Amino acid sequence: LAAAIRSSVDAKVYLTRRDDRTLSLEDRNAFAVAKKADLFISIHANASTDRRSSGIETYYLNNATDEAAARLAKRENRGARKKISDVERILSIMLQNYDAAESRLLASDVQGSLAKNMRRRYSGVKNRSVRSALFYVLVGAKCPAILVETSFISNPVEEKRLLRRDYQSDIASSIAAGVREYLKANDKRLVSL
Repeated sequence: LAAAIRSSVDAKVYLTRRDDRTLSLEDRNAFAVAKKADLFISIHANASTDRRSSGIETYYLNNATDEAAARLAKRENRGARKKISDVERILSIMLQNYDAAESRLLASDVQGSLAKNMRRRYSGVKNRSVRSALFYVLVGAKCPAILVETSFISNPVEEKRLLRRDYQSDIASSIAAGVREYLKANDKRLVSL
């Protein structure tokens, strides 16, 4: 993804990690803040106890849009060393209203690109849409932030696809195309102000 973004937009791209080591959710946020990131993209493989669950979905930080999103956020947030108190949650929501609106736009552009491009190349790719949830990894980014669930690792067909370099590359270039669309639209919004 880093290479795909670098080649499609003029941007510095930083990775929170380059290997499969554990990095706390807090450390990911701190990294983004320290780098003064303009965008934060967290990439995941989804999972479900129902092996038939499939598809691609993109999240932005806000109240959960449905019970499934709330359960997923709860599962992902277990890795946080610190729990979000009610006061921190309220303050975070208040402080991130602008970022939430921009995150929703970024999520829409990335999800649209992913759904269109992946469905064109692979049969049975389900567009699970843009959703919002209180993912801890998105809370402290201090910029538009999204979490992309690329496919279900618990689905046998999607698990096999996720292992393939061409599928990974297609996901990366689709996300990069969505980022490019977001940045282009953002430039137009800024010019109109």
